[in-house]
Amino acid sequence: MVYLLVVLLIVFLAYKFDLGKRRFSNKPYAVLYLVLVLLSGLSYRLGFDSIGYEYSFNNTYSDSFDADELIEGFVGFGSQREPLWFILNWAFYNVFGEFWVFKIFYALFVNGVVFWFIKKHCSTPYLAILLYFIFAFFEYNFETLRQALGISFFLIALDGYMSTEGIKKYLKYYLWIIPAFFCHHFAILTILFPLFSRIKLNATFIFWSFIVVIFLANLANIFLHITGLDIISDAMAENIEDKMNSDTYGLGQGLNIIGIIVKLTFGVLPGLFLLKQHKSGALVAFSVLYYILMFSNNYFHFLFRIAEFFIIPVCISLSESYLIGIRSIDAKKIGKTANKYLVFICFVFILFSKTISLITSEQWVAYYPYSSVITKEVDRDREKAFSEHRTNDYFLY
Repeated sequence: MVYLLVVLLIVFLAYKFDLGKRRFSNKPYAVLYLVLVLLSGLSYRLGFDSIGYEYSFNNTYSDSFDADELIEGFVGFGSQREPLWFILNWAFYNVFGEFWVFKIFYALFVNGVVFWFIKKHCSTPYLAILLYFIFAFFEYNFETLRQALGISFFLIALDGYMSTEGIKKYLKYYLWIIPAFFCHHFAILTILFPLFSRIKLNATFIFWSFIVVIFLANLANIFLHITGLDIISDAMAENIEDKMNSDTYGLGQGLNIIGIIVKLTFGVLPGLFLLKQHKSGALVAFSVLYYILMFSNNYFHFLFRIAEFFIIPVCISLSESYLIGIRSIDAKKIGKTANKYLVFICFVFILFSKTISLITSEQWVAYYPYSSVITKEVDRDREKAFSEHRTNDYFLY
């Protein structure tokens, strides 16, 4: 129920300010920010990863500072205790001793960066926040905490890159990438992101990108069969095969032709429409690449890790493209505005399909019903699901 109320609040504000004639006001925006911060920070045992992080918080960090473990987190890729994450947890454990205090700080920072970035770079902030809430809020606040913290620093870096000219934009960008890497090692890939924003995006580029993805998927399957030959050691072959067959890092089953059409129509089309409206730039480039990566994710599951860095640019680009389409609709000229109707349909379809896929997924029990640190109600179904998902390694993200 609480999630529905939040959605209704965002929709009301979007209708009043983004779609209506009222000018943007900081007060309702700040209120919405506070609502999401409290929803996240005061949550209790929501999200399978968050439960694991709480366990680590209460059982890993001691009174003495372990420099050796800090160095291990710095040099050990995949150690899952990166330096900045380790320092923050150690400090909050020794000063406050309560995980929910850490979560309040975390929610203030992560959601604060998201709200700040959207306000600065989006003319339709409430529509973008609506997309953020459905697309990424649960992941950022209840699951992939380390990566979401790294994404926050990436957004600060991206703002510096977009707001500055010359060599300074690269200096600002790479300066802020350092703490992102210290939160999550996967952020090392953000070194290449400025190159993506310089790609000339058009229909030809997108078409050939999908062709390359399909080709690489089949090439990867060939490579998978090579592991069965005697040209590499049995241990190495087993390790490679396990990785490539895993749900997180391996190969998927691909998409059928209907799935490809759905991805193209309801994903890439709004991005192309935005380009047609001369709204080009880094945000649009990252948005189109997000859909390419998500399509590729059906073949290479690890690519969703890269795509998650682009979610906020996607929310901004899509919200603006949808608003352009909605405001361009003219019932008297339906022949010339059919593509605008299609953009509006895409907006409704994506919101509806994403919402349905979220609340009908096995993961939904990790977030619903909502429980806060005030009542500390324990949901038996959630605890049972967590026990089933738990492994020796709590931190997959």
